[in-house]
Amino acid sequence: GTIANGASENVTIVVTAPATAGVITNTASVTTARIDPNSANDSASADTTVTVPGEADLALTQSDSPDPVLVNQTLSYSLLVDNLGPDDATAVVLTDTLPGTVTFQSVVTSQGSCSEAGGTVTCNLGAISSGNDATIDILVTAPSGAGSITNNASVSASSDDLNAANDTSSENTTVENLNVNQLCYLVADAGGGNGGNDLLTSIDTADFDPLTNETNIGTGTGTNTIEAIAWNSASMTLYAANAGQLGTLSTTTGVFTALPQSFGTGGGTFGSVSFSDVDGLTYDAEFGVLYGVHARGGTDVLFQIDMTTGAHVANAYGAGVDYVPLPPISGNSITDDIAVDPTTGIMYATVNSGGSSDRLIRIDKATGATTDVALITVPDIEGLGTDPSGQLWGTSGTQNVLYEIDKNTGTGSNGRPINNGSDYESVDCYAFSPSVVADLGVTKTVDDPLPPEGDTVTYTVTVTNAGPSTATVIQLSDALPAGVTFVSASPGQGTYDSATGDWFVGTLGAGGNATLTLQASVDSGTPGTIITNTASVSYLSQYDPNAADDAASVDIELAAANLTVLKSVVTVRDPLGEVTPAALAIPGAVVQYEISITNSGNGAASEVIVTDTLNENLAFLAGDFDGGAADIRIIVGAEPPVFCVAETGGDTNADGCFLNATGDFLTVTIPVSATYPTGLTVGTAAPDNVAVVHFRVTVN
Repeated sequence: GTIANGASENVTIVVTAPATAGVITNTASVTTARIDPNSANDSASADTTVTVPGEADLALTQSDSPDPVLVNQTLSYSLLVDNLGPDDATAVVLTDTLPGTVTFQSVVTSQGSCSEAGGTVTCNLGAISSGNDATIDILVTAPSGAGSITNNASVSASSDDLNAANDTSSENTTVENLNVNQLCYLVADAGGGNGGNDLLTSIDTADFDPLTNETNIGTGTGTNTIEAIAWNSASMTLYAANAGQLGTLSTTTGVFTALPQSFGTGGGTFGSVSFSDVDGLTYDAEFGVLYGVHARGGTDVLFQIDMTTGAHVANAYGAGVDYVPLPPISGNSITDDIAVDPTTGIMYATVNSGGSSDRLIRIDKATGATTDVALITVPDIEGLGTDPSGQLWGTSGTQNVLYEIDKNTGTGSNGRPINNGSDYESVDCYAFSPSVVADLGVTKTVDDPLPPEGDTVTYTVTVTNAGPSTATVIQLSDALPAGVTFVSASPGQGTYDSATGDWFVGTLGAGGNATLTLQASVDSGTPGTIITNTASVSYLSQYDPNAADDAASVDIELAAANLTVLKSVVTVRDPLGEVTPAALAIPGAVVQYEISITNSGNGAASEVIVTDTLNENLAFLAGDFDGGAADIRIIVGAEPPVFCVAETGGDTNADGCFLNATGDFLTVTIPVSATYPTGLTVGTAAPDNVAVVHFRVTVN
């Protein structure tokens, strides 16, 4: 077409870039039917760099532990996002849709951050370079009912993924009702002989068949009024309350043996109360206390019991206060039984208002204050106990059924029929079942217990499972203390969160161990400060019979020098021409001062400055060492002497020695870096812990 003089036209061309990377050149030219006086500018070119988007193959895998898991117990999901390359993956996001029946507890990731909302865990992991991976560990509470659950997860990134088939993962977990072979003890109010009608039995809670699940222990307790029992996991003793008398039940013969004293009479809010009808009994393993509840026919009372004599503990709640009231909730003033959860220390109770509307409540062990939990969904729960995992068990007196009781909802489920006796009013469970015992031990070391400020120390934490069973869902806490700053973590198993100090270990078989290495820099502070770092077990799914070795500590002490200065003098020569040192120095004599610095501390002394003020009758003598080339001689340990020149007015030659402007002060600095580029340091061990400075003066 025609373009008028002074005008211009634009042409836009859209193309598709090639599929391969490189540089492409586009050239355009223009022609006209008229004469063009300058054809040099009739064409133009533009280069374009073509890049290919990054391609990475993300692969997602996951595992669960333990599997099978018990109802209401902690379950862990461990997920691994691996970048198989060839390029880096950017803006990686993991999405985990938890099973609808689990309850989220926590999440720990090796990089990035994670959050949970509405049962979905989202982790923004950032970039994962080719050949590297990220780990995510999620803790949940298993559902309250048995069955199978599925955890679904997926991963995505802003870069292209070469294989979308491995971007998703599912994990199925079997949920079981109970610990296999978990033993619980029961007392029935009817069915026994041996001079009474109470009967002690045991039940394998793994067995739901009433023909095989229950075993009589002896023929009868010899009592008629046992309404509460408690298993002491420390002494392996089964206690029972027979009305107003504490005794022990033999787990071999089933016979009740009374302790020397009755519960007795105690004082408190309601005045003098005779503890003659004890319907609740439980042992608090954390504090080693046996509690009892006396039924008053009104507001019941909580008291503590001496396990040696059987009497109540006097003044257990203060001077003259032997018991505390249990305020009724919704009119439920009758306490049928109590139980302390060994995993939390919380006391629970089953209460009613005369055989109906049973409720589950919590009791403050220190004050007796009560808090409602929920209505119990199964009738007439007269016995309440707990097993090592914290599962509540309840016996129905009218139904002859042992139920699992949900601590949060009061729901009774998975009933085991029991029929060796009738009217079961008490239950408690053996606390050392081989299927749930795992003895963990923690050790901790540090590579340098006396580091100087600014150094990096390495802590090593080892957790070992002495068995006899596999330990699952292990978590330790090792939050670095003030005085050191986190540098890096290298867990041999699981993941470590430097923000919280939580080390999620996962599972350890009997005899297995796992190690965490932590590096930390020592902050600047007061030399001699002791910094203690502690690692401890914060969570374990099983019962640990020896908690004494579940924590370990190690100290570092900031190295500190402790300097002692001594000074001596000797006459070198005098005007009378003496060549040996004279006993006295006369005017004109040359004397030599020796300053010795000894370090008796545990840290080296660097950049030591020695200042000596000369007497007005003395004149500093220059050029009397090293053949007249030096003013001062310095010896550190067994090192060869070094020399320096003490200029007036400042250290202009940077050898560490100088006089002040008026010539009255002599200042020597160690190390003498100009002579020893690596520096001289007064060390901590002989002979390097002693430095000597020599200088000479003339007596005026």
